[in-house]
Amino acid sequence: HRLYQFKKHQRPYRIILIRHGESLANVDKTIYTRIPDSQIDLTDAGIEQARQAGKQLREIIRNETLYVYLSPYKRSKQTYDAIARDLTARVRWIRLKVLTVTVTSDRNYRS
Repeated sequence: HRLYQFKKHQRPYRIILIRHGESLANVDKTIYTRIPDSQIDLTDAGIEQARQAGKQLREIIRNETLYVYLSPYKRSKQTYDAIARDLTARVRWIRLKVLTVTVTSDRNYRS
């Protein structure tokens, strides 16, 4: 019974997913030929989107502890930085590793 109580308290109260703000690649697809995907910046509009998300997030979480799982991509970090400007919560963040998966559409299945 005691173990169940411990595990129960370890579960998150809520999970909130936020995607990065508008990036330079969202407005210019050719940027991928000049800048690596992981190094693409947010636009000014993307930074403002993230700031607005931060204000909304502050209203939702108030002073709860916030655990942030963050991609190492530059635009993700910029989004987090803009969001965090208005947060009053205690923040603990964890950088995620990028997993690349290649999917091909020409599969041959034999029975």
